[in-house]
Formats: sequence, structure tokens, C-alpha cells
Amino acid sequence: EGGDEALPFGGGTTLSGFVTVLDRGDHAWIDNMHVAIAARRWGAGRALMAAAARAMRRCGYDGTRLTVLESNARARSTWTRGAM
Repeated sequence: EGGDEALPFGGGTTLSGFVTVLDRGDHAWIDNMHVAIAARRWGAGRALMAAAARAMRRCGYDGTRLTVLESNARARSTWTRGAM
């Protein structure tokens, strides 16, 4: 779709993480978010969530749909703390 975005996070030549936001016409979908191990606990996840929220607002959405594997406790905790 027209509003799909892959948003990188990092400085210089280092990619510390990324989030992919998909515009599905009637809703936004966070397809993937990954943070490099070395960048964890330094705010990279919060920065990526904020970038995703800005991308969704640009597309006219005030929320998103998200699926996290039940077995992925770290991701579930991250999204619960950063609740968009």
C-alpha cells in the first residue's frame, strides 16, 4: 500500500534496529520491529515505537494492530510498557 514504511534506527554506519509499518487502508499494522542486542536497554525500542506512531499519524491513524508471539516475553513486555 502507499503508506508502508520501514523506519531504521541508528547512527553513522550502524543499524541498531528497525520497525516496519504497513498501511492497510482501514488500519495500520506493525509488521516487524527488531532491535540489535547491543542497542537494547538504551531506548532504541522506545524510539522505534515513537517513529511508528508518527508514521501512523501521517497516514491518519491513531492506533495500530499488533501480533506478538505468546512465547516472546521480551516483545510482549516491550509493547506493554510502551503501549501505543
